[in-house]
Amino acid sequence: MAVRFRLPGGTLKLKRYAELRSVERRRELPMLRIGRLFLVWWPGGR
Repeated sequence: MAVRFRLPGGTLKLKRYAELRSVERRRELPMLRIGRLFLVWWPGGR
């Protein structure tokens, strides 16, 4: 289950690898891996 934090300018998502979309798996978005979790930044314009 992904956790989303809506912030000015976009959304910060906390996900496990199995929950990542193909765009996120290809690392086309800014992301940070912390153990088994990934922080993914989705800009507001996408």
